[in-house]
Amino acid sequence: MPFAIEFFVTRVHDKGAFILGTTLALASAVLYGIVDFAGGRISRQINGIALALYVQLSGLVTMLVFAPALPGAINIDGLLWGAVSGIGSGLAIMFLYTGIGKGKISLIVPLVAVVGAAIPVLIGITLLGERPAMIALVGVGLVFPAILLVSGGGRTGDGKWMAGFSDCLIAGAGVALQYAAIAHAPENSGLWPLVTNRAASIVLVLAYGRSVGAPGCVPTRHIFSAAWIGAVASSSLAFYLLATRLSMMTITVVLASLYPVIPSILAIYILKERITTNQKLGLGLAVIAVMLITMPESVI
Repeated sequence: MPFAIEFFVTRVHDKGAFILGTTLALASAVLYGIVDFAGGRISRQINGIALALYVQLSGLVTMLVFAPALPGAINIDGLLWGAVSGIGSGLAIMFLYTGIGKGKISLIVPLVAVVGAAIPVLIGITLLGERPAMIALVGVGLVFPAILLVSGGGRTGDGKWMAGFSDCLIAGAGVALQYAAIAHAPENSGLWPLVTNRAASIVLVLAYGRSVGAPGCVPTRHIFSAAWIGAVASSSLAFYLLATRLSMMTITVVLASLYPVIPSILAIYILKERITTNQKLGLGLAVIAVMLITMPESVI
């Protein structure tokens, strides 16, 4: 009987942690989708690298405020993994903004998301030995076509579909490094890895911006936008980091990578864009994917 009670309590705890982890991952996707929509629109008006710098500076300030207020100790492993992740964050934000400035946001954003999610999933399964339940793996598989369909990534009508493609691949690799590295930060390090994440990304953006002669500041009218985008983007990554401590990275990263759904929904309701048949199909697949991934049977 004691063993049966212990097994039952463990299962309840595991399921509770799994539900909280998936909720945090989905919250991360919502926040990142919002800043992706806002940042993408602004990056078409000003230099993307300058915008990236101000966004990351705001993110650093945000994490310096919240990291000391939450449980967690400063340790070398956490700071190093945060810095490695920050290299990915810097690459992701710079080349996402530059890619959007060259090409179609409806293609660039979903491809970045797919590349950024696919690599950590492969790492989780092949190198870390993560074994999601079969039903969860089916959900993971549905996420990738859902992202492409809901974002309208298949439309190529104006001939710009290849513009920014190389930037898209670099940004996707950056997202993958960001997600995979930060997931390795020790659980007892709290949010401190995100401080070095933002610090490392700022150094990278500054160095790259100087090498290509990018302006070092953004117009005054966009400073507030860069500030709130940076704060929300850092909060999104914080939710993802906390989610990885409660669930497998293989599951967490694909849920967090559903963020392209949000700009599409915002475009429909704010910009009054018409929803296409492909987008309806993509939204349906996304809902099914989330249901499969978050079902109790996914906890093994």
